Amino acid sequence: MTPQRRFTESLGNVFADLGLPNAGTRLAKAELAFTIAAAIQDRSLTQLEAAAILEIDQPKVSAIPHGCLSFMGVSSVTCVRSALAATMTVVDS
Repeated sequence: MTPQRRFTESLGNVFADLGLPNAGTRLAKAELAFTIAAAIQDRSLTQLEAAAILEIDQPKVSAIPHGCLSFMGVSSVTCVRSALAATMTVVDS
């Protein structure tokens, strides 16, 4: 007999689903990181070119697509996104 798999439907924020603190902030940073990474890729920028535009160092640019944004607050990430002229609406739950 095949074991039954149990699942829980998401509330729309995986960080809240996992019971992590600051779930809204975590989700906002993840969405911004995705937007930033997509803008860098769409513009075919190297990490060094993106770093120059964003006025951050290359290792931080490298960390963005991996969601490693602990070095930035949401306002800093929003400024980085703005520097790439990406558009996005952030909704904090």
